[in-house]
Amino acid sequence: KLPQPGITATNPGCPSASFSVEFILVGVFQELWPEFQRFGAVPQIISPPFSVWNTTGEDVIFGCEIFAYPMAAVEWRKEGLETFLPGDDPHISVQFRGGPLKYEVSGWLQIQGIRSSDAGVYLCCAHNKLGEVSAAANLTVLSADELGEAGTPWSLAQTPLDDDVDTDDYY
Repeated sequence: KLPQPGITATNPGCPSASFSVEFILVGVFQELWPEFQRFGAVPQIISPPFSVWNTTGEDVIFGCEIFAYPMAAVEWRKEGLETFLPGDDPHISVQFRGGPLKYEVSGWLQIQGIRSSDAGVYLCCAHNKLGEVSAAANLTVLSADELGEAGTPWSLAQTPLDDDVDTDDYY
């Protein structure tokens, strides 16, 4: 009988030896491997893209990691457009690679020299024969004038340095 997840199990033959949940899950995965290969896995977003902001002329990168078996096809879209990116736009590029783990795909969307027209919602879309999934992130583009008027788009807490803190030897 397998121990419940989240519990450290003790080896009855050697009470001082224990094993972690990761090893338990690997054992369960190995037991289920034939079924996994037979039926596969619907794509799952392991690491979604994050919403970002930047000023015009700067570069931004969105990243996305997907797990699926069989491997998923991954594509990027901008909400409101029918075509997948990069399309015919030379300032947008898309890259993919396998990993970092088995049955995972990592993808990046890079927009160089962003313009105000690049603002919007970007979707990382993945699909295989078992299903599809997507995750969205927002790109906010500010002009230098807008940034100067509004300051940063979030509030930065500023605290004075404590006089007792030695800043000369921080590292």
